[in-house]
Amino acid sequence: MLTQFLNELVSGETSGTTVTFVIIDGWTITVGSVGDSRCILNTQGGVVSLMTVDHRLEENVEERERITASGGEVGRLNVFGGNAVGPLRCWPGGLCLSSFQMLEGDSL
Repeated sequence: MLTQFLNELVSGETSGTTVTFVIIDGWTITVGSVGDSRCILNTQGGVVSLMTVDHRLEENVEERERITASGGEVGRLNVFGGNAVGPLRCWPGGLCLSSFQMLEGDSL
């Protein structure tokens, strides 16, 4: 099972990247995110607020519409003209954003 997981990881079939950042400057909080990393604010008064929106194309219709409205494409990979496979991906101007690369000296 571990070997299968590592093979899939190296092949890039299930790889991806997310980021969430928070900048606190006095009373101003700035939050940014890409992907499905979340930021949750818990105040001293016990109020909990979700500060981010997941960008998962499978679940976020608004994100898919935003990409296509700006000229991008949303779809699954089509291997050699066969069936579409894998998660939804986006191609702005024909470039696929999901990739995985290992360079000489890299290891898992």
